[in-house]
Amino acid sequence: RYSVLYFASFVSLLTIITLSLLSRAFGNWSMPTYVAATVLVVAFLVEKRWMKYLKVAIIINVVMSLGLVYHYHDFFKLFNIEMTGKLDPQKRIRGWDELAREVKPVLDQYPDYPLLCSDRTTMAQLIYNIKPHPFNAKFINADGYVENQYELKIDLEKNTGDSFVYISRSENIDGVAKYFESYEKIRDFEIRIHRDYALNYYAYKVENFKGYSH
Repeated sequence: RYSVLYFASFVSLLTIITLSLLSRAFGNWSMPTYVAATVLVVAFLVEKRWMKYLKVAIIINVVMSLGLVYHYHDFFKLFNIEMTGKLDPQKRIRGWDELAREVKPVLDQYPDYPLLCSDRTTMAQLIYNIKPHPFNAKFINADGYVENQYELKIDLEKNTGDSFVYISRSENIDGVAKYFESYEKIRDFEIRIHRDYALNYYAYKVENFKGYSH
């Protein structure tokens, strides 16, 4: 009776573990495992008549999810403890909405210059948080090696001669600028999350894409 649940739980989990050892994997890729695994664990506890353990597990999960996950920062405020980058497990998902609000006026200033990025996280966060969504954004993939969906779907070689607003994590963009006839820094962004942690980005106007062969 448990065969399908075991299969759905452990095969997907082992697949992601193997992939992570060979290359890299993201945490959310293992999420389908928990759909079947949750049913499997509950069925096992009910069959063994270990209802007290099931009740304890439910209480712990509710307290953990509602208390520690959603109100993690409120606990620090309640006890007047300064939150820092080292103490904040959610720091990597914070500040992107504010960065998007800062980038939006730059894109509005250059309406004929689509957004250009060179790393997956920046691309995904800006497309999601900027309103209206800049679905015409482009992605740099000079080596042609596909590591994410943007590199798979976007071929910048089709945009020879086009100009862009390039948002970069690094102030030094020589590795990207060489593919364009000219570039100019527009502004810097610093989104302060904590005293010891911030999102630092740079906006450049890069003009006349020459292609990767130049």
